[in-house]
Amino acid sequence: ASGDFNHFTFIEKRSDGWFQISSGSQNGLEEKSFVDVEGKSLAGEYEYFVLAMSTSSKQTVVKGTTVKVNPSS
Repeated sequence: ASGDFNHFTFIEKRSDGWFQISSGSQNGLEEKSFVDVEGKSLAGEYEYFVLAMSTSSKQTVVKGTTVKVNPSS
């Protein structure tokens, strides 16, 4: 989906479930369109859901993504 999304929440899959790791202030009601995944100390694949919402269109979308972290050499 495309649109002018202005509220974002990021959810990370962990071994014991899904956890909200970042959102704008006020439970995602203020804009934050990125999450810092740098600093992951273990190599591997990390799964995320990104929830994006537009206050103007009242549209919400969810997109899954995978981040691969390579071991440092």
